[in-house]
Parts: sequence; structure tokens; C-alpha cells
Amino acid sequence: MIGLDIVIPNLSITLRLVPTYVDIPSDPGLTPQNNSLAHKIKLYAERLPIFRVPEPSVGISPPMISIVDDDESVRESTRELVTSLGYAARTFPSVEEFLRSNLDDTSCLILDVQMKGLSGIELQERLIGEGRRMPIIFVTAVLDERIRNQVLEAGAIDILGKPFSDERLASCLVLALNGQ
Repeated sequence: MIGLDIVIPNLSITLRLVPTYVDIPSDPGLTPQNNSLAHKIKLYAERLPIFRVPEPSVGISPPMISIVDDDESVRESTRELVTSLGYAARTFPSVEEFLRSNLDDTSCLILDVQMKGLSGIELQERLIGEGRRMPIIFVTAVLDERIRNQVLEAGAIDILGKPFSDERLASCLVLALNGQ
């Protein structure tokens, strides 16, 4: 299934309709290193434009995804995936550093639940209290049903257990950004 663009020129609006999940089959001809979602998207981009950001109009930047995680390897691998999908990405090792940035630039937030200093849940509560309703995708090393229910009831798109699949995060991003 492929996404559908509906262009309304008189209003300068383009609606992008896409399914929220696609399973990209493994390619037996690829090595395990080249069988990641990011690599598959590069190989199959023309056949599977679903996860790719539509080409921006002149002067319009792709959505900015902010990634907040105290684990550098998670931050960097997530950034690589996000940028391979055509989104802009920036990373932060803590909630405090994220709060010092320009929050208005963030289209979607990928946020670790537990970190030193302020937690991801505390950030979600703070953003809601300030009237900021950016989509949040939580990631966590320890899935706890109480925490899951709390963040989802507060409006999170999803909460993914680490390690999470590239496909699951990509589908969450599509859902988050198409809901805006």
C-alpha cells in the first residue's frame, strides 16, 4: 500500500495519507549489516515511499525530530534512522539540555523514560502544563504497565521497549506526524 498525496492548491495544503504500519520483508541477498530498515528504505525508496518525508516545498524544512536519551548509542542510532527517513533530527543527552533548546522547532519528541536529572515523564508533564502538545514517542529499557498507561493516557503516541525495531519506530513517526 502506498501513501496518497491530496493537493489543494488554492489553500496551499497538501494532505499525506499513509498507512500506519508496513512490514518490509527481509532480503535474503543482503548481509545482516545491510538488512536494517534504514538500508532497506534506501534500496526500496522508489517502491516504498511510505516512510519517506514528502519532498518539502521551497523554503519549508522537513519535520524536526528531537531525540532525548542519556544513552549515546541509542541517541546516535535513532538519529541515523530518523535522518534516513528524510526527517531532520537533533539529539540531547538530558531533559535539561532539551529544555534549553528552541522547543518550538520540535515536530515530534522521541524520549527516554528514565534518565539522570529530570525523567521523560516529568518532561511530558511539564510540556502539558505549559500547553505544549508535541507528539511524544517514549522509549524505555524497562516496560512497566503502570508507566505505559500513564504516558499513553497523557497523550503519548506509544512507548517502545529497548531495543525497539526500526519498523515500529518508523510507523510511530508516521502516526505522530500525520496526526498534526
